[in-house]
Amino acid sequence: MGPGDGAVADGFSPVLHFTAHAPGPVQAGRRGIRLAGNRDDGRDICDRTLRTDCRSGHGGAGAPGRSVDRDADFLAPWPRLVWPGPAFGRPQGLSRVADRNHPASPHLAVVVLDGPLGEDPAIADLLAGADLVVAADGGADRLGDTGQVPDLVVGDLDSLDPARVEELAAAGIPIQRHPRDKDLIDGELALQAALRCHPDRIVLLGLLGGARPDMVLANQMLLFHPGLAPGTATAMVPGWTIFPVGKDLLELAAAPGKIMSLVPIDAVAEGVDIDGVRWPLSGAALRRGQGRTLSNRVAEDKIRVRCRTGRALLYLER
Repeated sequence: MGPGDGAVADGFSPVLHFTAHAPGPVQAGRRGIRLAGNRDDGRDICDRTLRTDCRSGHGGAGAPGRSVDRDADFLAPWPRLVWPGPAFGRPQGLSRVADRNHPASPHLAVVVLDGPLGEDPAIADLLAGADLVVAADGGADRLGDTGQVPDLVVGDLDSLDPARVEELAAAGIPIQRHPRDKDLIDGELALQAALRCHPDRIVLLGLLGGARPDMVLANQMLLFHPGLAPGTATAMVPGWTIFPVGKDLLELAAAPGKIMSLVPIDAVAEGVDIDGVRWPLSGAALRRGQGRTLSNRVAEDKIRVRCRTGRALLYLER
């Protein structure tokens, strides 16, 4: 059963079950990753012959049916990431080196951008139960504010104090440094690094940081990254969960009375169904720029949403 079969997701719990292959409650603590490749002037160099088959055997977050090489338009050079699997612990917060051929993959990967995480218990529980945490540049500082350390830091490091970079490196945290003049934002580079480990699910944190509105919007658009399989990614900001919505039915547990907003991303979203809310819709057409589906209210313990054509972002208050 896939997302189109109405698998249930928990809209206000840190454990977000999108598809039938998603795991049960994750165990506290996480295992590490390793980098395979050479370093040249502090920059990690990946194997140029490496290919990624996103059709992972466990049905992970990589887009199905897509085999891509490192020069594809939505990929960028990064070190080879090797997931050590459940047999490897992560004592003292350090990454571990593992057998590159180990078949296991992380169930839950969290990508942390440079935005506030707040004192949100759901986000704290999510981080405690994550199998893999990748920080995008200043996201490493945001994690530090919560007492957490990443498994990998990715970006041009312009938002991290050099002393903090040295501290992370001394602690054994792999750092993938990119030039400031590059085609991809740090958040996308970090997401790609997480995808290389074939997780079952990915959650993005810290999307709303900084004073630049363009970056806030670009960060949210990462939920539609072409490397993601439908129904495997979501985002959390303090008090809210954000879901990408498409043609597959999305069924979410929700708390009655909470706010639910649907924002079209494409010019037109047609065949829009919203059920379990105060103002339901059936087969509606929504145009980008119109606010018809903002500030709805959850009326039942589950809501069901889909856009038969076009895409939208669903904002669900926790």
